[in-house]
Amino acid sequence: ALCGSHEWFGPGSRIIITTRDMHLLRLCRVDEVYAMQEMDESESLELFSWHAFKQPIPTEDFNKHSTDVIAYSGRLPLALQVLGSYLSDCEITEWQKNVFPMIKCRRS
Repeated sequence: ALCGSHEWFGPGSRIIITTRDMHLLRLCRVDEVYAMQEMDESESLELFSWHAFKQPIPTEDFNKHSTDVIAYSGRLPLALQVLGSYLSDCEITEWQKNVFPMIKCRRS
């Protein structure tokens, strides 16, 4: 535990806990829970594109491949950033060699 109780913090303090485990939040008697909304496909494509192409949408020849990468990532922001940065400035042949085998494996 990071602290003993709520009283350890001053009035008006905000404590931010990030977890997917709702049981943990109940156990800690968290006062308020904010559930993040999953990114939609358009937001995911934009985030990925900024990291992969340095612009808000993919170039036309990478559009289908970008959609595949987004589906593979589960629309998780960190995964989109990492994959986009990894694929940045790569030719389509490098995408096919490095990413598509992972996508195929996951779909199997």
